[in-house]
Amino acid sequence: MAYERVHNKGTLWMKEELVAAATISPGMLLEVTAAGKVQAHSTEGGRAERIIALEDEFQGKTVDDDYSADDPVQIAVALPGEVFNMLMAAGEDGAPGAPVVSGGDGTVVCVDNVSSSGVVTQVIGYVDASEDAFTTLAANALKAIRLV
Repeated sequence: MAYERVHNKGTLWMKEELVAAATISPGMLLEVTAAGKVQAHSTEGGRAERIIALEDEFQGKTVDDDYSADDPVQIAVALPGEVFNMLMAAGEDGAPGAPVVSGGDGTVVCVDNVSSSGVVTQVIGYVDASEDAFTTLAANALKAIRLV
């Protein structure tokens, strides 16, 4: 299923804009740096705020258009229960209900696929029931994730 927007279901409670520390793709899980910029969440399986990069609709851009370093990034600070189309890592497979965690590079990965060196400290969400089961993604792709 191809998605045209990052926000899928829910209230989109808080939307704001922060500056990119590096290249960011819509649907990435983000973290705020000490300098107050946003970057891809960097700890596989680690604790994370529910901060997700949205598409830059104000500039007429889509989910296929990345932000460059120092660009203002449209972000959502999500609530539990909201569904976002998040960037699932290449090579992942999953089915509705599969738990996902940070992939350590802005993507999300299924808990079962965390590298042996990764320690899971926080599940970010679950593959949403609206998502079809998928097998071995050839490239990073947006997948519907219900956040916890």
